[in-house]
Amino acid sequence: MATHYSANQYQSAFTPKQLQSWNVPKAYKERPSDHDGYTQFIANERGHLLPGVPRSQKNPWGTFIGTWDLPTKIPPSKVSLTSRSAVASRRLTNWIQNSEALLSACNGLHPHISGKASGQTHSLRDSSEETQQEKAKQTSPSRPGSQTGQP
Repeated sequence: MATHYSANQYQSAFTPKQLQSWNVPKAYKERPSDHDGYTQFIANERGHLLPGVPRSQKNPWGTFIGTWDLPTKIPPSKVSLTSRSAVASRRLTNWIQNSEALLSACNGLHPHISGKASGQTHSLRDSSEETQQEKAKQTSPSRPGSQTGQP
């Protein structure tokens, strides 16, 4: 259920009639309620940590990578392996997985790899040479001196 707070003199601009929104909560508070608990300070006026507060060993600015720290070539974030050969898809996935700095950064790479690589593990040139060799074996006689059609 929605909560509704009073906006005093600006209230009329936000009435449901003005906003053309007719879903007003049945009961609403005039003022927001207080929060329970208290705030505990961990730093002094100069910004230094107070004694007894555990220090983090991480970088205080987080894992953000600036422009100058990025690699010269950044792998793509969305990859489809559908129309790639097995060698090309393996090379691409290794490139993405080996860029550890980009994968661990808060503003870094969050890859989405979809599809399956084709079963082709060698290039088209190699496969055409193999098919030509197979055709040559089929047309050549089984014994060197024999010919087909002779008794």
